Amino acid sequence: MKINSAYCVEKIIEKVIANSNSVIEQFEFSNYDEKERFIKEELPQTTMKKNWKRICKNKIRIGKPYTERIFDCKPFDDQLRAYVATTENDESIMSIVIQGE
Repeated sequence: MKINSAYCVEKIIEKVIANSNSVIEQFEFSNYDEKERFIKEELPQTTMKKNWKRICKNKIRIGKPYTERIFDCKPFDDQLRAYVATTENDESIMSIVIQGE
C-alpha cells in the first residue's frame, strides 16, 4: 500500500487519541481552569480529520532517505503540528511526532 495524506491523518489521530496527555503538554496554561477548558472544548478538535491539513512534503536525502510530511491542526493556528516520516518509496510510516510550535 502506498502511503498518502489521508492515511497519515488517520494515523495522526490514532496517536493523538492514544497520547492525549502528550498533546496537552504541548500547550501552556495560566491556571487549572484554562487547562480543563482546553481538554473539554479544544482537545476534541485534534481528533477530527477535517482539521489536519498537510502543509509540506519533502524528500529527505540525508542518511537513510525518507519522505517527511508536515501537517497543521488548523484550529490552533500553527501551534500544533504533526511530522510524519515514511520510507522513501512511501510503503510504510517510520514515525509520527506531534509537536507544539
